Amino acid sequence: MKLSLVFLISLSLATAGVGGGGKQTSRNLEGSADYKAHALAQMTAEASRAALALRLPEALPLSATNLSGSYICPLWFAGAREGGLGNIETRDFAYGFQSNYKLGTIQRRNEFEALGLLMHEYNWPISRLDTNGAINIAHEFLALFRADLPSLDRDCRISVIATRPDIGRRDEHFTPFYYIQWVEKTNIDHPDAGIAGVRFFLPSKTLFMIYISDPKYNLRDAVTFTELDEWIKKNSKPQGSVLGK
Repeated sequence: MKLSLVFLISLSLATAGVGGGGKQTSRNLEGSADYKAHALAQMTAEASRAALALRLPEALPLSATNLSGSYICPLWFAGAREGGLGNIETRDFAYGFQSNYKLGTIQRRNEFEALGLLMHEYNWPISRLDTNGAINIAHEFLALFRADLPSLDRDCRISVIATRPDIGRRDEHFTPFYYIQWVEKTNIDHPDAGIAGVRFFLPSKTLFMIYISDPKYNLRDAVTFTELDEWIKKNSKPQGSVLGK
């Protein structure tokens, strides 16, 4: 998910003509300060609701004053609807707003450092592997994140991965750090590409990452505000045309 977020930022800047000696286009200037301030306020409010539901260790409510970083897409790019709105970060978590203006990703920022410590402290025999328990916990997290679980379970197969100390050799031990993904049953070309997923440490039910990449399975309310709606109406194009052309 981090790679997709970087790609999103790079694409928005490149298309706007920023960087590399490029000249800013008039479309880039349509992202007013009011739009960005309103977008940030709506995004922090929605992230706060999700953090509260998931019981994340955050100082709530989130606001511009307790964020460690943010990126708001230009108004013309957000107007493409599938482009996303951007992301906000606190000291411990990153929140990504992707297609259809919905919060689609939350990731703990120190995941890999924490996983390294957990692998040293928790080296359990494979007999303690609990795939059903892990799936149940993942269901709980996704329900709190407002995923359409009945549709996900109908359309997808569930992939369960438990962290192993060394996947290159046979080892009868594992760390109870699970990655549960819902992968579309029709997806045969990319069998490891999930449309929803959860990473967590089972003993403490500590969430490290949750995502819903396909908005049709995301029941969260979309971030909406008048300025963006007016811009979309003003710049609407027939199907098949290129935005802004």
